[in-house]
Amino acid sequence: MTKPHAGLRLFTATEISTYLACPRRWYWRFHELLVPRVPPKAPAFGTLLHARLAQHYGAPPPLTSAEERAFDPQEARLVQAQLVAILSAYGQHDPVVRLGHTVLAVERTFVVPMPSARGRARTAALAGKFDLVTEDSQGNVWLWDHKSCSTFANSDWLRLDLQMRLYLYAAYELRLNPVGIVYNMIRKPALKPHENENLRAYQDRLTKDILLRAPTYFRTELIASSPDLLEAVREELRAYRKVVGRGPYVRNPEACRYLGCVYMSLCLADSPLLRAAFVREEAHPELNWEEVDHGAHAA
Repeated sequence: MTKPHAGLRLFTATEISTYLACPRRWYWRFHELLVPRVPPKAPAFGTLLHARLAQHYGAPPPLTSAEERAFDPQEARLVQAQLVAILSAYGQHDPVVRLGHTVLAVERTFVVPMPSARGRARTAALAGKFDLVTEDSQGNVWLWDHKSCSTFANSDWLRLDLQMRLYLYAAYELRLNPVGIVYNMIRKPALKPHENENLRAYQDRLTKDILLRAPTYFRTELIASSPDLLEAVREELRAYRKVVGRGPYVRNPEACRYLGCVYMSLCLADSPLLRAAFVREEAHPELNWEEVDHGAHAA
């Protein structure tokens, strides 16, 4: 199948944020297309939560083999118990139902033209995947972002969220004309298993805690769109199109100071021996090209 971005310079929110954080990290991942041969053990909660929520709303996305390999098996079993507890309570607090919305799309990949000085670029596109698109009782369209978190984000930060700002632009290019974004925030449980407690007993205890203290686990924040916001995003995208991927690919040590970086060995001393620890993988494996919403690539 021919991918809808064939012949286009494709941008995603992940790629843009990677470049802004560290141009050298962007270089390893999006220019050299390198990923660790043995994926680092990644936190499973956020990825598995997104998959379960997609299933809840009717369209379960398959996890990539890389995502599955990245989970620590013991952590994954613990997270599965946590998710069973969360989703058993989520049905009673489902924000889509509570707000009276109708689901229009789940986990839908999009490709739309990037903005240019003359309108729409012919050779560059923005791609991504909407977690959820809904319509309220008044016929207004809303974009949704499922956010797993240890603490709830405040509304000021959410208004600056890069990914959803870009997704608003994409939705308008698709003529969905959303009135805003719904942030569906779900807090990762701080409650841990007791010593010698089996997962079923832990799951039951956690379920009771979530039902008793639901507001500490679930929060919904609505952020309205506006013409001024959309114009600001268009201006940002025009700037990103000019700089993202352009050298020099300088290092930003502050970006990996606390959390580290899988490319640190290459940044310290690039060599064929060190590159043997990596494999090449396409730039955006998370996107599903089976069903794509796309805008007209017209100048």
